[in-house]
Amino acid sequence: TIINHYKELTNEEIDIIEFTNRYKNECPYAMQVYAEFIKNVSITVNNISTMLNPKTIVINSIIVENVAGSINLIKNSLHSQIMHLDILTTSKFRSKTNVLGLTHGLIKDFLNIENYTPKDVKRN
Repeated sequence: TIINHYKELTNEEIDIIEFTNRYKNECPYAMQVYAEFIKNVSITVNNISTMLNPKTIVINSIIVENVAGSINLIKNSLHSQIMHLDILTTSKFRSKTNVLGLTHGLIKDFLNIENYTPKDVKRN
């Protein structure tokens, strides 16, 4: 992960928010890790686009949300000539709840279960 990579370089344990703050303050290690992150996300988006040819890809990342220009850096790093990607954006939901909700819905549909409730979800 990004935090582990940063720790390997600096021997410091920080959270993702502190990482983005250090990047914004031009910490050389954070800038190096961020550049590798953008490269890897770009490769991933490129591969998804080439294999699945979606019109939209939504990136749900605290780093992309907190570092201005991340989406443009990713877009500028895309290399596929056959890509027909119209939209590359961040999620309007700034948490994991949308991913958990989608997963919950997919599991219910796939298993054809009416009353599926994950163990970690508390019912009101």
